[in-house]
Amino acid sequence: MVYLDFAKVDFISRSAAHELLSLKEDFRRKLFKKKEVDFINTNDDVKKMLRVVAMNKAVPEKNKPKFEAEVININSLIISKTR
Repeated sequence: MVYLDFAKVDFISRSAAHELLSLKEDFRRKLFKKKEVDFINTNDDVKKMLRVVAMNKAVPEKNKPKFEAEVININSLIISKTR
């Protein structure tokens, strides 16, 4: 078991939380010498960030709609409004 002690950590960024959770998963998946990683002494802000990132990793974003801009001549807009 590997313990990561956050006693002196006040804040972690989203990217740091993502990296820590990815490393934790990698250690759990290893075929040889698996290791469990546990975060200890986390304050509320660190816990919250880890939870938010873990939820986003578990539920991937839906495919964003593809934006396809149409190129038009601005004069055609002006002319059509005056008629």
